[in-house]
Amino acid sequence: ELQGGDASFLVRIDDSDSSRTVPGAEEAILSDLAWLGLRFGAPARCSDRAYASTVDQLLALGHAYRDFGGATNWRDASDAEVRPL
Repeated sequence: ELQGGDASFLVRIDDSDSSRTVPGAEEAILSDLAWLGLRFGAPARCSDRAYASTVDQLLALGHAYRDFGGATNWRDASDAEVRPL
């Protein structure tokens, strides 16, 4: 159970590269999260339009940012590459 009363938990499935999709992986992930006792609604998928509108809302509120650095691995990104909109 999440701490903090009104907290919510969003599961995001990155389905933007179908060539890297592993059959059964999504079901296994959701099953594992349920086994851990995490409760969540339907997962958000990158390919869904609803997900895109959620991202737009987060950007508008300043709760997300766009990555302009182009780093192939987020661990390689420097602080200079992360800039607010």
